[in-house]
Amino acid sequence: MHKFSVSFLLLLAAWLLMTGAPTTLELIVGITASLIIAHLCGKFMFYESPYQLFNPKSIINLAIYTIILLGAEIKSHITTASSIITGSINPAIIRIPTIQTTDFTKTLVANSITMTPGTLTLKIDKNHHDLYIHCLNYNPEKDISTQFEKHAKNVIS
Repeated sequence: MHKFSVSFLLLLAAWLLMTGAPTTLELIVGITASLIIAHLCGKFMFYESPYQLFNPKSIINLAIYTIILLGAEIKSHITTASSIITGSINPAIIRIPTIQTTDFTKTLVANSITMTPGTLTLKIDKNHHDLYIHCLNYNPEKDISTQFEKHAKNVIS
């Protein structure tokens, strides 16, 4: 029941943030959608305690992580656009060992890598704690996940 309640409140808060000043109809749709999604997915949204997200330290760390992700997104957009325009690509599928121990942080890192242009997470190997990533422009000196890895573990503390 707690996972459902927390999931519902987070989904509704996100809906309200995205709609701004909702009308009555938008509020009804937001509550209905949040209830349905929380019912269907609430038990899957939190592996650990759902209350960890309300820890002030976790909120600050999530804000820091978001800033790092946005910086990586901007840099990756520029690099990917440049690679496409010049035609200089070096595609590869690489294996990156991850230091993350929880499913939430592994998924956070994998999704962050996928959200940055030019990369796609293909698989999370739970047995060996590895991520398999497709890169549009592989550079062995650059570790794709380093910046996400060191900050993801602090999001849920």
